Amino acid sequence: MSRLTVLWRQYAAVLGTPSARRFTVAAFVGRLPTTMFALVLTALLRSFGWNYAEIGAVIAASALCTAVASPVLGRLADSRGQRPVALASVSVYTVGLLTIVLIGSALPYVAVLVIAAASGAANPPLAVLVRGRWSNHLVRRENLTRAFAWETALEGVGWVIGPLLGSGLISFLGPRPTVACALLFTVAGTIWFALLDSAPRGRGAGPTSRGRLPLPSREVRHRILSFVAIGGMLGSVDLGLVAYGLAWNRNLAGVFLTAFAVGGAVGSLTAGAATSHVSTVRRLRLAGLCTVVSMIALILASTPLTVAGAATLGGASLTPFMSLTYAALGEAVSEQLVSEAVGWAAGGVGLGISGGTVVAGWILDGNARSAVFGFAAALGVLVLVLGYLSTRRQRAELGS
Repeated sequence: MSRLTVLWRQYAAVLGTPSARRFTVAAFVGRLPTTMFALVLTALLRSFGWNYAEIGAVIAASALCTAVASPVLGRLADSRGQRPVALASVSVYTVGLLTIVLIGSALPYVAVLVIAAASGAANPPLAVLVRGRWSNHLVRRENLTRAFAWETALEGVGWVIGPLLGSGLISFLGPRPTVACALLFTVAGTIWFALLDSAPRGRGAGPTSRGRLPLPSREVRHRILSFVAIGGMLGSVDLGLVAYGLAWNRNLAGVFLTAFAVGGAVGSLTAGAATSHVSTVRRLRLAGLCTVVSMIALILASTPLTVAGAATLGGASLTPFMSLTYAALGEAVSEQLVSEAVGWAAGGVGLGISGGTVVAGWILDGNARSAVFGFAAALGVLVLVLGYLSTRRQRAELGS
């Protein structure tokens, strides 16, 4: 039996879980616009006559509020159920974004900035909710790891499709109709996800309803800090690949990013299907080491072909690194706290991407382009150190 057949059967078994195909497709449809958000919003605000500094502040405010609100919405989903949280958040998000589309050009800049921030805070946390739903449907640890790997791979596919779809719609329809189409995807996917019969109804009063955070152990705190560092790696690698592409030919930037995304999708699925006798922690360490090696390969790459190859290797190691960190976090918290914990993780990734992009910009302005991948490699080493410290403390506690 070929490796590909084994891989297919393993994921077919996970996706054969009742309602799994429907809720994972619904979540994919609902979060696809996230991958084109910066592109379509930039086009819309440019049509208002705004400069890039003003646009950047609006996008940053929205992204920051999304990152801060993710664990709060995850906590509400754990205690009140996913359906009311999804429907309420998408309602507020829709009102805010439609306001910008319809009358944003006539509003003061500060008003649009506030509306964008509020919309970002209400952005439906489908990446959080779908992983929480998987944790409620799957019992075997290796299946949960595969489910998280599947979702991470879908996110990678979205980052390939989304920008292409967004740019195509802008070309044919213009900025306003494109933003409306993207909003339609979000609304349709979120409502579909929320109304599925498998939606958890909430688990009543529990630790989250009393205001406790899912961070009682050092291991969990280390894992969430790891997501900030992984987000920094994603932000710096994306900007570094764009800089490499623009240095040779502007079309190569898209090629490099696509190679990174495709490698990530394949790598995440392959890592999730690893044999069950290999622990998540060991797979996580291996993915981390491969990630650091791939960053070194990007530092050494000197031609478009070698950069594309190293970008593929980087995606094939960094994306599994993230999906396995999600799986390790899911194993470290109780079922009642998964959505909130994943919310903290998603928020950490968002903050890391923002910070990593800023630092990478400073590095690119003052140093050789390859230095930005050195920064990403250093962050990878930091994640490995955090993982080692958390597992060492676990062993010490078990020994005592």
